[in-house]
Amino acid sequence: MQRNFSPITILLSLFMAIVFWGYVSLNATYTTFTNFDLQVNLPPNRAISNELPTTIFIKVRGNGWKLMNLLYFPGSRPRAEVDVSRVSPQIRDTYILNKRDILTGLHMPVNVDVLDVTPENIRFTTDVIAEKRVPVESKLNIHYKPGFIPIGDLHISPDSIIIRGSRSALANIHKWPTAEVTLDNVFRSFHKTVMLKDTLRNFVSASRRSVAVSAEVQQMAEIVIPDIPVELVNAPAGNTHRLRPDKISLVVRGGAYHLENLAPNSFRAVVDYYSLLDDSVGFVAPRLIYPGNVKVIRQTPEYLRHTQKINGQSLVAETLK
Repeated sequence: MQRNFSPITILLSLFMAIVFWGYVSLNATYTTFTNFDLQVNLPPNRAISNELPTTIFIKVRGNGWKLMNLLYFPGSRPRAEVDVSRVSPQIRDTYILNKRDILTGLHMPVNVDVLDVTPENIRFTTDVIAEKRVPVESKLNIHYKPGFIPIGDLHISPDSIIIRGSRSALANIHKWPTAEVTLDNVFRSFHKTVMLKDTLRNFVSASRRSVAVSAEVQQMAEIVIPDIPVELVNAPAGNTHRLRPDKISLVVRGGAYHLENLAPNSFRAVVDYYSLLDDSVGFVAPRLIYPGNVKVIRQTPEYLRHTQKINGQSLVAETLK
């Protein structure tokens, strides 16, 4: 007679089989690899000069329950702490930590057998500890939406940080980069917290972990600034030098809001009198003074005609030489 089993009975039996199989399996002995962080304790006035391995690997053996606890529970992670005062330097300020030094400082929250350590030897040097202030370098890749532009420079706050480490290590560090971040299709002003890179954390520490990065973004526009008077500065009384034309026009590009609110005297075209004394071709280019948040696209004319009136005659510079 065929016996029918309900789905619940089948599922329960399958569950019990899996539990029994897992219990038996986890009581068996296994060998595996795991990693841990290494902490090197130095005297207060010393610091490590070269980069240490970020991770130390160990080969361990134990039953499945203990290995599962070791691998998957954060509170059971191994760590190693080595006191340099107990290690003899090979030569002045240079140390080599061998397998015995690392295993002596190894703290294992779980009772398993440690079979091997990789790397077996760690070499490092120490130097006098020092501090210096370095500028923060932005590693942001910003892609603006077509028709939108940044107004002014990218602002980083703070724009510099204090780093601390060995004197020899700090001598080669002149700036501290942010993490590489990409912003796409940006069309409005932004303010973003960006992490600083920590690739040197084993032997150089920074005074902070992040900075604020911001930029003003506006829709792009272009306008014509006509009839800007040419100013001749530092000219003495009785000046006989003449510049023609006496006005220029500019095509400028910038944010729509900023261009709309420009003051009438925001743009100046200046020629210094003493630069005319060295003119040998009869043409000079005015120096433009304008707000930093706009860009000059075109100037008309680019050069001014320079003449000097002598005895009622207008002579060009090359005639005067």
